[in-house]
Amino acid sequence: EHTEPVAWTRIHKGARVFYTSLGHPDDFRQKSFLRLLTRAVFWVCERELPDV
Repeated sequence: EHTEPVAWTRIHKGARVFYTSLGHPDDFRQKSFLRLLTRAVFWVCERELPDV
């Protein structure tokens, strides 16, 4: 069985990169997907997540 990641991160030429193959409009209704995107944006921007 062959599996593929649905999201990954890396550092490329000194820049942080995030990728996901998710993104169907229905995905945006899922709290877990929104949490993934939020955390990814903060990671890419090298920012700390705010306490919520």
